[in-house]
Amino acid sequence: MSPRPERGARTGRSRSGPRRPPARPQATARNAELLAKFESLPPDIEPRRFTDLIKVPELLMGVEDRRFEHTTPIQSAVFDTVAAGRDLVACAETGTGKTAAFLLPLMQRLIQVNAEREGSARILVLAPTRELAVQIEDDVQGFGYHTSMRCAAVFGGVGMDGQEQALKAGVDVVVATPGRLMDHLRAGIAAFTGLDVLVLDEADRMLDMGFWPDVKFIVSQLPPGRPRQTLLFSATMPEEVMGFALEIMQSPQLIQLGIRNAPATSITHKAELLGRHEKTAWLSRFLRRAPGPTLVFSSTKRGADRLARDLQSQGIRAAALHADRTQADRLRAVEGFKSGTHRVLVATDIAARGLDIDAIETVVNFEVPFNREAYVHRVGRAGRAGSTGTAITLVSPDERQDMEEIADAFGLVLFEDAHAELVEAGEAIDGAAVQSAIDSPRRSRTRRPRTTEASAVPPPVVEAGPGELAADAAPEAPASTTDQPGTDGAAGDEGADASKQRRRRRRRRSGPKTDDAADTGTAEADAAAAGSDGDTGDQS
Repeated sequence: MSPRPERGARTGRSRSGPRRPPARPQATARNAELLAKFESLPPDIEPRRFTDLIKVPELLMGVEDRRFEHTTPIQSAVFDTVAAGRDLVACAETGTGKTAAFLLPLMQRLIQVNAEREGSARILVLAPTRELAVQIEDDVQGFGYHTSMRCAAVFGGVGMDGQEQALKAGVDVVVATPGRLMDHLRAGIAAFTGLDVLVLDEADRMLDMGFWPDVKFIVSQLPPGRPRQTLLFSATMPEEVMGFALEIMQSPQLIQLGIRNAPATSITHKAELLGRHEKTAWLSRFLRRAPGPTLVFSSTKRGADRLARDLQSQGIRAAALHADRTQADRLRAVEGFKSGTHRVLVATDIAARGLDIDAIETVVNFEVPFNREAYVHRVGRAGRAGSTGTAITLVSPDERQDMEEIADAFGLVLFEDAHAELVEAGEAIDGAAVQSAIDSPRRSRTRRPRTTEASAVPPPVVEAGPGELAADAAPEAPASTTDQPGTDGAAGDEGADASKQRRRRRRRRSGPKTDDAADTGTAEADAAAAGSDGDTGDQS
């Protein structure tokens, strides 16, 4: 085997395939400068009982209905700050309960103040995806089930009439995606004259999805003279997000738990080195043994559909979830996954935010994520609420460099020297044809030697028997036996005969027929030539 080509410098680009955006650096001078402008608070992460924090009986009933007893670290750290009305930026690992961390203190304060709605919402929550907006609305409805609080979800993919009626009637909480809320603002339907709190949930995802100009437009439309509390929650915190937070917040505080921009410590990380065409078969075998629901991430919408169909054809209950599906289809896929109708959900990155399903034990990356932020949010769907989870990434040889960059950023050891042979095997399987062309000389198709120069133009013989043709080809018979070891001289004669008859057939197809008798004689020779070709092909 020829030596493997040396790997180039790590620039965020694989040796083959499309260019991938490089992972953001762990820390930069600009990053440190922005962090210095926040008031960093030492987090108090000791678990606290909700019965000691929630003073509104109706709200406490909703919390107990959902079997919430003790706070998670992020909930303990931010509860008092949010309840006091301070501006806050909170960064914590995915799956640690950030949604309840801001909803419960805000809802309690809203009920205690008991202010009238003033015809507009009191709390506005912006979320990057429909799934996350629906999830937050469900949390508000669940916690506030025994209260009189009203909530409306505003997102695309459905009609605007019902959302318009809810906004005009007045609700306490509006959970919206930026694009659809902009439509209502431009139509003059949504008015936030009585807004008290603005929450940006998963702000970094809105930045990645290109919603940041929409977010800035929405903030510019809010009443400038009214005091407003601004909260920003996310698992990662890019520089652009921190800079915008400083622009719209007043003396913001910063609470950071764990390693910033890192996955939860309760997740076990694994990598499988496979050829690209081996991934589906490996995944099918794995899913047959997986005990619980599994979330599979695909990098493209077409890839998600294709993978879901392949799994379904093998008897695995799978559904696809991506942005091109209708809202009804997306809701059915999520609800089917939650209820157990679908054991597998194949999704693009839209499912990396908003799927809060405690039963997910395993997340599979069918391809290596584009950057480390995407990896954090993908694997964060497992190991939620303090439980353990497993993240498996299927890595083809051309993706290994990208996976190594992600692993290095988080201090993960996924590839060891003992795996070198597996990588070699994976590369050979992934590109068998290419590797074969490199490692071994190209095999050319066996050709019969031409009999004579004159034989290139067959004479117009009407009745040509095998004996006559064999006599013509006799001088070339030794060459035929040399080219085809294991055959005798007769086989070489038949090969020359077949070669001559094939040239005669090609010439006859390209021009008009001249002789019926020649056609008849050639048809008989064709049958003999076909038998000779089949035998020769087996030998080669």
